[in-house]
Amino acid sequence: MKIEGIITPIVTPFYDDEEQNINYEATEKLINHLIAHGVKGIFILGSNGEFHVIDEQEKVEFTKKVVEIVNHRVPVYAGAGCCSTRETVRLAQKMEEAGVDALSVITPYFLKPTNENLYAHYQKVASSVKIPIILYNIPKATGCPLDPELVDRLADIPNIVGIKDSSGNLDTLNAYAEIAKKKDFSLLVGSDSKISYAYGIGAVAAVAGTSNVIVDTLVGLDKALREGNTAEAEKLQKDIDVLRGVLGLGTVPSVMKRATELAGIAEIGPARMPVQKLSAEDDEKIKEMLKYYNLTDTMKEYVIQEDRGRLALYTGLFLILMILLMIASIAFFTVGWYLFSFLGITGLWFDVKAMFRYGNKLVRKKPVCEFGRDGLTIYYLPGKPREMKYRQVKEARSIRTRFTLKLFFRGDNVEHPSGWYYAGVIYPFQSKKLDEVEENTVNCLKKHGIDLVKTEKVK
Repeated sequence: MKIEGIITPIVTPFYDDEEQNINYEATEKLINHLIAHGVKGIFILGSNGEFHVIDEQEKVEFTKKVVEIVNHRVPVYAGAGCCSTRETVRLAQKMEEAGVDALSVITPYFLKPTNENLYAHYQKVASSVKIPIILYNIPKATGCPLDPELVDRLADIPNIVGIKDSSGNLDTLNAYAEIAKKKDFSLLVGSDSKISYAYGIGAVAAVAGTSNVIVDTLVGLDKALREGNTAEAEKLQKDIDVLRGVLGLGTVPSVMKRATELAGIAEIGPARMPVQKLSAEDDEKIKEMLKYYNLTDTMKEYVIQEDRGRLALYTGLFLILMILLMIASIAFFTVGWYLFSFLGITGLWFDVKAMFRYGNKLVRKKPVCEFGRDGLTIYYLPGKPREMKYRQVKEARSIRTRFTLKLFFRGDNVEHPSGWYYAGVIYPFQSKKLDEVEENTVNCLKKHGIDLVKTEKVK
């Protein structure tokens, strides 16, 4: 396993209800988004991941699910640190069994152990597993700093391979960097404001909480620093401060979670109680911050809407037809024209269905198809809306006529017997609108490596 680049300590998504259970669907959206945008690792159950309010069973289940979602695309780092050595060992072993690539072990918190206590603690944890361990220094949260002298000793334990420093103290960071230079030991910076400085003294990776929200900025910073593009690196390092400037609006990680949600990345939900939700005024400040990064209203990359005028017209026409057929059916019955009565009742049935179909779409105002960050959703097929991840789309085709654009998607998870899902939009006498819909669809799919094959086009 190579430790490098931007490693995102992901926020843990919870449902916004009384139970506040973990939202695995949102977890998958967040992880896929981050990996697609170039992060080199997923770090779970850290400070931003609210490890301190998640019980052991939840941690193990969450770890298993994340390992499954990531599926070896990048390394998975999991926070296993607890107050007692026994509990830390037990959790570390379960996480190793779940398949994580490395463990992060924070110092015991609340109590203040001596250096000898800490050495024995880490030695015991390290000997209980075979996978790499990364020390985690965040004294402002634990009240228990990792002295450089102790870290120098711990670095000699074979599977203790590095340290994440979130102290923000440059003297401490420099001392850790000196240890990394003389031993097979990696320095990871955990203070987002110190990334450029840390890379300059030998840090190989950044565990950057802000990458939950502004991943492109962080990945760009990592790239600029590695390529020696000083001007670009200085700009991107300063850009991080815009997000950091609003983090004080609430208790960690409430602002980071809300910003991730308002940026449209995933439905993250609130922090677990006792941390409270942010106010409407705070939301407005976060939205203003997101404008700086062009991240507002980005939950949907592109949405194909219906022609509302067409829906209203069709609903009205079918209502009129229904009334006429009803009158005709009654008249036919009175004169005994059974065949016409049968046809009239049959037509009435289809008119009622069509009227409710178009009327329902008109009232609910749902789109035909949504192209999100990680996948597409097709509405108004029988049953619930159909969702497909971009990685599941094997083939995409379109058929264009004078008034319509029809889209077909084939994939392994398609439930329809034909093997395709279908979305169609009609814009009578609006060829420019259809051109726009087609162009935007092509561009959106292309961003995700999918070519839209145009099988027919009628002028």
